[in-house]
Amino acid sequence: MMKRKPKYPSHHLKEIPVTLKTIRTQTDYAGYAAAYLLLGCLTSERGSGEYKNYLIAAAMKYEKIGCLIYKNAEGDYVKPPAKMYDKYFFDAWLETAGEIRDRVMPRREVTLQEAEYMLKLVRKISGIVCPMMATYGEHLTVIEYAYSIDYVISHGGDIPDPVFDYSLFPENYPDFNPFEPFGFMKEEEDKYQLYW
Repeated sequence: MMKRKPKYPSHHLKEIPVTLKTIRTQTDYAGYAAAYLLLGCLTSERGSGEYKNYLIAAAMKYEKIGCLIYKNAEGDYVKPPAKMYDKYFFDAWLETAGEIRDRVMPRREVTLQEAEYMLKLVRKISGIVCPMMATYGEHLTVIEYAYSIDYVISHGGDIPDPVFDYSLFPENYPDFNPFEPFGFMKEEEDKYQLYW
């Protein structure tokens, strides 16, 4: 009796096989929304209800797109490179301080220096989030993306460029631990005695 080769071998249960065109289309749509959600995080007071809503909503966009895989020319399931995610999520909508300022202005007055600071944060967030989305064979959760965004914001963007050698998360950030409650989540855990 001949064994049938599984239709979707060796990918994570949460990874969804689609075409590369579908990934590009979905990433373009999600990139637009994620850009505004991320700007909402950057213009809200860290830890406020508004900040939390924007943070989780942006993380959900990254998690959704991070689930999509496609079959390459060799017949293997893969994810696009981190550069493609950067192009659709960040470069298309948040490439310059001027672009950021224009997108934030309807919501809040922003100086060019504030927009340049936001650009610095956006570039650091992109450096962490895009390689995480491009990781094949693993499913990263909304809370792991939210932690990554909050990590950059809490450090004011004053962190080195991330190093991803053989890890899902940056290896050169000794205090980076998405498995523990973080920032405002930690404060609420202490306040309400929540247990993870």
